[in-house]
Amino acid sequence: MHSVNSISANGDIYSQPGLNLFIGLPKAFSFIHKIINLISGIQVLGHCLFKHFLIELEIIDHFRKPLLFDNIKMDAKYKQMKKLNLAFFRRPTLQVTQDLLGKILKVGDCSGRINEVEAYIGQNDPACHAAVGMTERNRVMFGPAGHLYVYFTYGMYHCVNIVTETEGFPAAVLIRSIEPLEGKGLMEKRRGRKENLCNGPGKLCIALGLSKDSHNGSEADVYDDGFRPEKIHASPRIGIKVGLDRNWRFYY
Repeated sequence: MHSVNSISANGDIYSQPGLNLFIGLPKAFSFIHKIINLISGIQVLGHCLFKHFLIELEIIDHFRKPLLFDNIKMDAKYKQMKKLNLAFFRRPTLQVTQDLLGKILKVGDCSGRINEVEAYIGQNDPACHAAVGMTERNRVMFGPAGHLYVYFTYGMYHCVNIVTETEGFPAAVLIRSIEPLEGKGLMEKRRGRKENLCNGPGKLCIALGLSKDSHNGSEADVYDDGFRPEKIHASPRIGIKVGLDRNWRFYY
């Protein structure tokens, strides 16, 4: 034990055991408190840096639930909506095409409200991919309704369609445009911009991460939240040279 030497009234020197220790306790506690604060600060900084690292590498998609709560909220939101069943898509294509306007297309963590579509119906439609008969490219169009037909075009872009009508009859609805809803930040990163993210069939496939290799033939994930367009417009389809007499493009 440490001691402090003191001088008595008569000049004698004597010691006071433990006085030094008592005087030094506040400084020791203050030092320990600073160490604890430093460790806490390092932990918070480390967590933020790790989270930023995951976001930058897009690894956050795999760890989003434990780190962020937006997916949990989004999942709960979609459970309250009505998911379109396969019977919805087995109906006549022109009816399905118009009814899809205002519905929500969900792909992974991203979603958007469909606001422009086109119908392609059967082998008698000269603008339909199935006009030449079944090929390896258009095989999905001849399959069950409610599945995605994704194809690569112009050597640059993907386009996404949803198959309609009965199996064996090739028809589909091309999704031309959507209004971004969930996952807009991820869409912006994929597109490398903040505006005009999904106003075109190739643009929306990039924004949603859709490709032939990853999504062709998969079941469409479309929801009805009760929204209905006030007015639907019709016009000839865009980007084709045949079948221009058919006003099968619909939008609002």
